Amino acid sequence: MREYILSPRIGYSVEDAIENTSEENAVIEVYEYGVWKGSYPVTPLSMQIFKPQPHPRYMRQQRIVLREGEKVLKKPIPEDYLTTDVNPFFQIIQKIVSQHEEMTLEDIARSLIHDMRMFKETKEDLYIIKQLVNKMNEDGLLLKWKEKYRVGVKIEMGDRLTPLVRGYDPFIWEIMDLIERKGLVSLDEIHRKIITGLKWTKRISLVDNYLARLEAEGCIDRVGDYYRYIKRPEEITGEVKKKKI
Repeated sequence: MREYILSPRIGYSVEDAIENTSEENAVIEVYEYGVWKGSYPVTPLSMQIFKPQPHPRYMRQQRIVLREGEKVLKKPIPEDYLTTDVNPFFQIIQKIVSQHEEMTLEDIARSLIHDMRMFKETKEDLYIIKQLVNKMNEDGLLLKWKEKYRVGVKIEMGDRLTPLVRGYDPFIWEIMDLIERKGLVSLDEIHRKIITGLKWTKRISLVDNYLARLEAEGCIDRVGDYYRYIKRPEEITGEVKKKKI
């Protein structure tokens, strides 16, 4: 098994390499079954091709000792990554809102469609965005005041990170990344990655709906209980029209 790990260069901390990645402070190291095989410089192209995982040291919790006992310090989720345990769209929306003091629903939708390019400007997608924001407000992840939203309870980093890729639905990116890397993947393995590994949803039906959509678009082909890679789905693009939702 080959792994690509984003690691700090000598003289830099692992936090520098992950939170402010550059060719100066980070390098992509290659391991095969745990054995170091070489490295690649950090460039936009190499990051896109290898999709390196953050160095394991970065994921370890930091602890400090206070008078009342030991306290675990949670690390923030790096800008270009998503974490486990929480719906990825909740994470992305909170990232967007955290960059501003407050945002309307229309502002959030415009950013998801135009900047992040993870939705299209259709009635169906606008409805989904509205439902996501409503759910986040119910759960306290967003706080609504006079038709504007602010960040509520901050989402914390889980036990691993995965790249945030603009232009693709995160579920589709992760499913296709698995199928493309292996060529032929069982339905059970896809379920395990999304539900047990990333813990982004507990709904098998949601994963199956994504697979049906990818099959209908000619990106994958089902062979019994396996899916075969055919082609990468098209990147989501398009301009945003001013529309009230």
